[in-house]
Amino acid sequence: MRAAMARGCTTFLVALLALAAIASGTARGEDAESLIKDGIELRRAGDDQAAHKLFVRAYQLARTPRGAAQLGLCEQALSRWVDAETHLSEALRGGRDPWIKKNRVVLDGSMETVKSHLGRVAITGRPAGASVEVDGRAVGALPLTAAVRVAAGEVNVRVASDGHEVGRRVVAVKPGELVSISVELERSLVVAAPALAVAPPAPSVITMAAPGAAQPAPDESRPVLRTWWFWTAAAVVVAGGVGLTLALSRADPKAPMTMGGNNKVFP
Repeated sequence: MRAAMARGCTTFLVALLALAAIASGTARGEDAESLIKDGIELRRAGDDQAAHKLFVRAYQLARTPRGAAQLGLCEQALSRWVDAETHLSEALRGGRDPWIKKNRVVLDGSMETVKSHLGRVAITGRPAGASVEVDGRAVGALPLTAAVRVAAGEVNVRVASDGHEVGRRVVAVKPGELVSISVELERSLVVAAPALAVAPPAPSVITMAAPGAAQPAPDESRPVLRTWWFWTAAAVVVAGGVGLTLALSRADPKAPMTMGGNNKVFP
């Protein structure tokens, strides 16, 4: 019970310190030195996240060696190894600063610790100008002029360019190791335009008689008419032949009468 109350009181005090730091910074116009002091108090209270925000604001207001060092030390505590190396290196370059001289040993030791958690990835590939991101952080465009500092472990690399498929790689990097990869982007597939719809031909209309309906009777008059015309024509031909024969017999009574196609002679 007492332990729970103690933890609750500690959390409450840290929150009060954070609020007081923000309020005091706003009231003073957020000068860099005051923000650094408030950040140090938050770190002593165990709230590195809140302290980091104050150190970032102080660094943006005045990029002093001390401000860079405090920001780098806080990032080391948060395991933000790449950022910690960047800011600690900047701080150590200001070797003439009194605060840096005083704390040089501590800063050198922190830098060695940070470097033991870092590796490098050399990224090459095509097309030129493709943007490169490492663990969600933009690091430049192809071709990169130098290897990228990364935290040891699994590193996510993303390469993108207009008109190309996005390239992704996951690389395992050990502390102090240099890993080289190449990412060749493929061109995006062009989506073909949809074909014009062609209307299907209209189906032939077939009339079907309903079941049980009377079927039309076949026209039987045509064969009868053809037969009638045939015999009529034959009769005309025969009559004409008989008429011609009679006419000839009248002209010459002695001439025998014959029938076409019949060899018998009728006197």
